[in-house]
Formats: sequence, C-alpha cells, structure tokens
Amino acid sequence: GKVTGYTKDLKIENGQISIGQHTTFAGDAQVKNIPYTDNLNIQFTNGQVSTIAKKFSAFIDWNAPEEFLRLDKIKYNGSFNGGLQKFVNKGLIETSLGNCDVDLDLDLTDESYEAVLVSDNLNLGKMLAVNHLGTTAFDLAINGQGLNLQKLKSGIKGNIAFVEYNDYRYTDIAVNGAVIQGIFDGLFTIEDENYNFSFTGNVDATQEEPSLKIETDVQKINLKTLGIDTKDALISFKGGLDFSGSNIDNTIGTINLTDVALIREGRNINLGKINLTAKGNIQNRELTLNSDVANLKVYGSYTSKDFPSIFDQLLHGINPDSFPL
Repeated sequence: GKVTGYTKDLKIENGQISIGQHTTFAGDAQVKNIPYTDNLNIQFTNGQVSTIAKKFSAFIDWNAPEEFLRLDKIKYNGSFNGGLQKFVNKGLIETSLGNCDVDLDLDLTDESYEAVLVSDNLNLGKMLAVNHLGTTAFDLAINGQGLNLQKLKSGIKGNIAFVEYNDYRYTDIAVNGAVIQGIFDGLFTIEDENYNFSFTGNVDATQEEPSLKIETDVQKINLKTLGIDTKDALISFKGGLDFSGSNIDNTIGTINLTDVALIREGRNINLGKINLTAKGNIQNRELTLNSDVANLKVYGSYTSKDFPSIFDQLLHGINPDSFPL
C-alpha cells in the first residue's frame, strides 16, 4: 500500500499490515500519535481486521474476560475510530462461535459500553460456558458496564428471534430490563408455538440449576413439551412462581396460580386456583398440589416419566366421564 505523513500522523491507502502472526489489517486508514499509545488514534471507514482473541488481548495488554477469549478467531469488517482502550466501531464481527453486527461505543479502562447488537447465529452457551444454553439470534440494544457475567451490569432491550435452552428452541421473545451478574430482572414476553406468556421478575440462568422468581400472565404453555403429559395439553393461568431446577425432575419451589384453565383433547377444564409445592431430590421427592377441584400428594422416588399417568388420574378424578382411565 501507500503510506504518507509522519509517525504522529500517518495516512495509509490500500494498506496490508500484519502484526506478528495473529493480527492483520487491510484497507485505508489514518493513524495518529503512534509513539504515544495512550493518545493513539486509528480511523478507518471500510477496513478489514483479522485476529485471534487470546493473542490480541495480550498485544494490547488487556486482561480479557474468558467470554471474549472463547470467541477465538475474529474477523471484523467495518469502521473504527479510537485507540486501543477507547473506541467506537460499526460493522460485522465474524467469530468461531458465530457472527454479530455491532454498533459499539466501548471503553476498556472501565469496561463501559453502549451498543446495538444483531446476530442470526451466535453460540451464546459456549461463549458464556452455560451448559444448558445453546445458539441464539437477536436484535438488542445494551448499555452498561462489565464484560463477564460476574461483573455485568447492563440495561437490555430488544427482540430475540430464538434461543436454544435445554434442547428446546424458544422463539419470538422480547425483553426489556437489566442483567446484573448474569441475572435478568425486567419484562419478558414470548409468543412461541408452545409457549405464549409474559412475566416480570428475575431469572438466573447462570447456575447448573437456574432459578426463577416472577409474576406471570400465561396465555398458553403446552404441558407435553414439559414432559408432564403425553398429549397436547394447553394450560393458561396468572400468578407467581418461585423455584429452581435444571429440569422438571430436580425442580424445587412453589407455584401459586389463579384463573387456571386447561384445553386437552378438545375439552376445556377450569381449574380455578392451584398451589403447587415441590421439595426434596430425585431419590426422595415430595409434591403437594392443592386446588379448587382436587388435592394431591406424591411421595417417593419418581421422575417426569411417571407424570403422564399421575396427570391422567388427576383428570379422571376431576371428570371421570370425560377422562376414563
């Protein structure tokens, strides 16, 4: 390429620049104050940068969080204005875990940022090292501080086209709230094929057994997708949920519901109020159900595979003619 100017103010045209064996730049750029890294300024509008997360963070002397290092190979196409610690950029980032369009204002000295992030395929589970979390697609506006889950304090608003969690792909999600140390607190709505509801409260999905403490208005949840029934059974309700667990077999906590209604095999059943409490572990479980139409207690060792038969017996007790055993 062509380089003109002085070290304090260089102009690069059609440049091809390599830093070691890990970082390359291609395009037009203007670089100011090269001898003074604290005041270094780099500007380009249509540049291409390729790097490796671990080696790049070492080069700029940044103690990068593991979440960034897991991105591994990174390619960036777009604009950039700033130094090594503070900058704004707009473009497409391609990584080993997926791609993301970014419009970002970032200050690494205090890890503060304001950004719009759009992705159609990012493996968030691998990036955050959360086993039950998979790939996601989203269009989100965020602003806050902290670049790992332990330090994260960020406002978040936007739409999630899908997110994979516990081997199920949830779709059509909207969020408006805050994420503090990996815990979401705010308004959440979903209009999935099997899940249609909204809630306010907090969700912690950072642990092996996620926790939930919310007030919710559920238009539809298909109990078949939860393993509670063998047939499509759509339940709706309002109420509060306070429980933790990675699956239905190790969940503990309480659920207090009103206006509970069930549609199963074309039949509508009004169940009124329901209080459900789950205690213990898979070897010694205690499940207590109190409702306007029936009360039930289940003790011992059982799993969700046993629930369909229990559920059938409960429905038979409510309406024997409609639900024969």
